Amino acid sequence: MEMEDYAYDDKGRGTRFWRKCLPVFTKDDRFVLANCGMSQDEFVRDTDPNSTR
Repeated sequence: MEMEDYAYDDKGRGTRFWRKCLPVFTKDDRFVLANCGMSQDEFVRDTDPNSTR
């Protein structure tokens, strides 16, 4: 997975770059992003109000 991110210098100028992250699923609806410098907290998929399950 690639995600757009920004790095900021001392003067607050941002430089856009892309992070390449490996999503590692811990459960069907939870994953962490590995090897990309992002938080190791789990992401949880929101319940889809249109889901039929």
